[in-house]
Amino acid sequence: MSESTTEDVARRRAAGTFVLCAAWLLALLVVSVVLLHLAPGEHAPVLRAAFQLVLTFAGFYWIAARRMRDLRPLSAVGLVRRPTMWREMGLGVALGWAVAVALVLPALLSGNLHTLLSFDGNHGFQSAESVVLELILAVLTPMIFQGLVFRSLVRSTNATLAVVSVALVSGALMLFTPGHDTGMALFAAVASLIFSVVALRTRAIWMAMGVLAGWGLALNVILGVGSFFWPTVSGLVTSYVTGPRWLTGSVFGPEASMWGLVILVGALVAALRLTRDYAWHYSHDPIVAAGYAMKVEPPQEHARMEEAMAQKAVPLVQIQPAVTTPPPV
Repeated sequence: MSESTTEDVARRRAAGTFVLCAAWLLALLVVSVVLLHLAPGEHAPVLRAAFQLVLTFAGFYWIAARRMRDLRPLSAVGLVRRPTMWREMGLGVALGWAVAVALVLPALLSGNLHTLLSFDGNHGFQSAESVVLELILAVLTPMIFQGLVFRSLVRSTNATLAVVSVALVSGALMLFTPGHDTGMALFAAVASLIFSVVALRTRAIWMAMGVLAGWGLALNVILGVGSFFWPTVSGLVTSYVTGPRWLTGSVFGPEASMWGLVILVGALVAALRLTRDYAWHYSHDPIVAAGYAMKVEPPQEHARMEEAMAQKAVPLVQIQPAVTTPPPV
């Protein structure tokens, strides 16, 4: 089989994997609609997110085990077990935390960040539930957009097209959500570039998970700022933002501001620098030896010489023991 034919087969197999993953996600979407009506209203977001995480992981693991023969299922899903995974996640948390703080900085410095603290048992339970929800989404979102689907799309097309496609899908999902506009869709598309780039350069989703966890927990739970980019949470801290939308985002949240896009560009540059060493170690495909099996026949003259030597009689030499003369008496 020629090299081009082998590559074509691999691309078609990756494209089939992508189709299977997309079908599984569509099925999960239908299940989520059913859960929306069955789950209790107060705890519905957490229960629905947890159920989606379990089903997404189970489906992708099963598909990877049968379609990705060169990778372990966990690695294909994006959960690559290696010594640097905790450090990657820690760097992601730091980057996400920095993004959240930078987003609210204009509102904080201009006096447009208004905070209300509620220290009671009910709000404490809601805050704990919000933390659980943010952590679940921090694992679920990269698993869907930068896990097996993204890897199979890269293999079936190329890395650039895969990154752009995920960004367009993320922006389209936000654009067609009721109450959202073009600015919000643009923010979602640029944000997805960060997650896709770190997943592409590290060949895992640990850092993307860290970015989402640090970002969501710092902005929603600790600062208590509402956002269109994250689910509505409530807890001990509740904040709202006023001022011009281009600077603070106003009632839409800091991600809806032009300042938010500037922060995302800076975060993308930071992500490229943070993943420089990982890209060197993890983003290069291993060199696989290739060639054709071949058997070199010996020359005809050499074959004739071997045949003649085999047919030639070899004289046998028998060695007799030496006869010794007994010494005289």
